[in-house]
Amino acid sequence: MKAVTEQTQYPGHIQSLVTTLVPVVKKAGNPSSGLLEAATEQNVRQGMADLTGKSTIIDKAHQAGALRIVGGIYRLGTGKVDFLA
Repeated sequence: MKAVTEQTQYPGHIQSLVTTLVPVVKKAGNPSSGLLEAATEQNVRQGMADLTGKSTIIDKAHQAGALRIVGGIYRLGTGKVDFLA
């Protein structure tokens, strides 16, 4: 989160990961539930959208109802998964 809120730079390959996530964090905005939670959900939703946006085969199957795309957030503390459809 510091990479976005404080423009922190990280060494080596870590910065390339951070750079990839910056648009997702910015898109999450300034939610009342907390930036980390909102950015995590937005990252999952972006991954779900990328599946159909980058593959015509997946997009056609999804549009035809033959494929359902469901994302999930695994909660380490509880071992549960929150599914996002």
